[in-house]
Amino acid sequence: MIRSIDNYDGWKEEVKQEYLHKYPTKSKYVMGFINYLSSRYDKQRRTYLPVKFMWYLYGKKMWVEKNNQHFWLAIIGRKGGEGKSMLADHIFYFLDETYDKSRVHDTYIDFLKCIHKTKNDLKIKYPAIVLDEPENKTHVLSNKGRAIRDALERIRILHLYVGACANSLASVPSFIYERISTLIWINNKHRFWVWDSEKDKPKMTIVDDLKGKEGWGLYKHGVFKNSKFVSRAHFKNLGFSKDNPFDLDKYEVKKEVNVLDDIIGIIKTNKVIKIDPNEQQNKLLSKVNDLKFKNPLITDEQIGLRLGYSREHINRLRNKAVRRARATINNNMSA
Repeated sequence: MIRSIDNYDGWKEEVKQEYLHKYPTKSKYVMGFINYLSSRYDKQRRTYLPVKFMWYLYGKKMWVEKNNQHFWLAIIGRKGGEGKSMLADHIFYFLDETYDKSRVHDTYIDFLKCIHKTKNDLKIKYPAIVLDEPENKTHVLSNKGRAIRDALERIRILHLYVGACANSLASVPSFIYERISTLIWINNKHRFWVWDSEKDKPKMTIVDDLKGKEGWGLYKHGVFKNSKFVSRAHFKNLGFSKDNPFDLDKYEVKKEVNVLDDIIGIIKTNKVIKIDPNEQQNKLLSKVNDLKFKNPLITDEQIGLRLGYSREHINRLRNKAVRRARATINNNMSA
């Protein structure tokens, strides 16, 4: 194939003819894709992602905006430097023409502020926003942590394109992971694999299975090289451009400043976070019951995968709630 960096117009024509031939009954959709490529890349006179992956992303965009939905994905590396942030830039620049590095944040507060700005001030209907290796210094059970978690659990109604970059699946909080439908792993050779629960037929559970006890729980990063999981990848061993359309210098300085601020914060404070276990359990039980109500056939293991707990923990919690309800009924009858 012609490369876009060598002959952009020739590349675009070749892609058009290939996809018209591949999908002869979808010519209108194919031309919509070609026109969208033009709107994204005519100024750059080149592209940054494999064409089949852009076709996939275009399908996601069409679905989101037709059905007024949202699309969340995670990009997982290992040690840093693999290109997670750059790949995220390419993906979300493709999905949202207004996206730039001002939409990338490494704290939840800045992330939430950015959501408010893009939706309320800029009036962008489907904005793309990225969490890049988010901090974990705010305990999820502190007052501030609970407020952040509750807000993030509800922002699905805002119709966002959301990316989360992290160095492990364990670093992606459960309240974000449970909304992810696509997971990308990138290795140190700048190659990436894509898993998509909607494409994972007939199971439709690959994103949960990757994080489950027989996936990440057993293999850690090795899960992304395990043959039974690799076979379920929608795309395998894709490459992408190492060039970036954005000015990265200011962003790198911002990341350095945030890390240094974190270090100073750790040095200056030794506060102990007080956790109310009953409040924590009641909150979790409410989420468990909500999942059960929406899907009566869901198992405790599947609930645990979604919420970030073991099957045993969910089972104990539900049994405790049943015993407590029975005790309340017996007390009322005795009275």
